[in-house]
Parts: sequence; C-alpha cells; structure tokens
Amino acid sequence: MSGLFGRKSSGGNGCGCVAAVVFVVVMIIILALVMSMISGPSGESQSVYYTEVPASSYNREKLENTSWDSDCVIDEIGWISEDGSISGLEHKLRDFYDETGVQPFVYLVGYRSDLVTDSDKERFASNFYENEIGNDYTFAFFYFCERNPDDVGYMYYEGGSRALGVMDPEAIDIFWAICDSEWYSDATTEDALANTFNRTASRIMTKTATGKDIGKIVLIIVLVIVVAAAIVFIMNKKRKLEKERSEEARKILETPLDDLASMEKDIEK
Repeated sequence: MSGLFGRKSSGGNGCGCVAAVVFVVVMIIILALVMSMISGPSGESQSVYYTEVPASSYNREKLENTSWDSDCVIDEIGWISEDGSISGLEHKLRDFYDETGVQPFVYLVGYRSDLVTDSDKERFASNFYENEIGNDYTFAFFYFCERNPDDVGYMYYEGGSRALGVMDPEAIDIFWAICDSEWYSDATTEDALANTFNRTASRIMTKTATGKDIGKIVLIIVLVIVVAAAIVFIMNKKRKLEKERSEEARKILETPLDDLASMEKDIEK
C-alpha cells in the first residue's frame, strides 16, 4: 500500500512539472511572437532595414486574372550584371508578381540629351507605358541615367489602374523608402532592384503589427497562462482531496474490528 501512495505522490509532483513545462513553452511562444512582430520579412530587423519604412495599415488583396511576363527588364546602362544579362533580375522579380499579382517592370534608361527636365522624363515614361506595355496591371520603375553615370539619376514609376489598386499611395511610400535603403546599400544594382520590389511585396501584403497589436496578443497569452494555472491548481487540489480520502479509507481498513467497535461505543456515549 505504501508503494501505491508513493506513486500517487509522484503523480502530484508530475502535475507540477507539467505546469512548469507549459509555462516555459508559453513564454517561448510569447518571445517568438514579439520578436516576429518587431522583425521585417524573412527575419530582417527593423533597426537595419525598416527604420524609415512606413507601416502597412491593412492587408491588400492579390490581383487575379493577370499573367506573368518574363520579358520585364530593359537595361540601357549596363548595370544589371557584368555580362549584360538581365535574366537574373527577371527571375527574381517573379516573387513580386507571385505575391501581389502585379506585373513588375524595370527600365534603366540611358542618358539622353533630349530628356532634360523631370517633366521630359515623366512624359517619356508615360508614353512608353501606354505604347509598349498597355495593360492595367503592370507597375513600372524607370531610372533615368545622368550625363555622369556616378550621379544618382531620376526615378519615376508608372502603373495601370489595377496595379495602382495594390500599389496605392501608402504602398508607393513603402516602395520608395525601401528603394532608398537598397540603393545606398552595398548591394549590386540587380539585388537592389530585386530587393526593392520583393521587400515591398512582403511589406504591403500584410498589415504591419503595431505596439497595440502586440499588447493584445500578450494580454491574450497572459490570460491563457492564468486559466492554465487555475486548472492546474484545481487538479492538484482535487488530487490532494482524493489522497486524503484514500488515506482515511486505508486507516479504516487497517483498524482492527475490536478497535472499531470500541470507537462506535465511544461515539454512542
């Protein structure tokens, strides 16, 4: 019998261990959630990439009924890769399309003496979009090279009506902020452009978590912990009562009949 009760006592300790394990697991989950909230896509820390990038205030819907066009890069400057191949960037831009349904397009325009003012360049971009692209679901990035290629050129975008439904003003602000961070980084031109489009897609297609959102999640998890702790407490209390009752029953069973009779007489008196 003593061996039996020894196992029951161990069971109580086991319940406490389970509670401790549950607590540790929940704390790990909380930490993981908080870390994911303060990190950018693919684990990029905000302090590195997203310090100046605006938040995405809502989840955007991916465009449907669009088609991917792999012929989506023109490089008149020769910056995309050393051998002049643009296929690498075209392949990388597919991620932007897969996530948004918007067809990306990149045009690095070589220096032209007739494209002097910003208005000239914007007119060129609009005419190119209308005459060469023509659909309503492409978002095109134009970079106009200066006479001195080391000078940062003029950047502009054109987009169709459906594309601009996804690439709305907030998304455009995100795009330019990421473009700035990539353009002045150590990345190659190919990677800078690919990262600009793909990081933008990851950012704009989901709502950016705010401190209030994180607070709600933490509060919910804390409530779950409290409820779990209450359940463990009730279970331990129940086990303790069952053990006490079993102990009383054992004592009664082990008490000699003469002693029981004597006890009954004492009770009657």
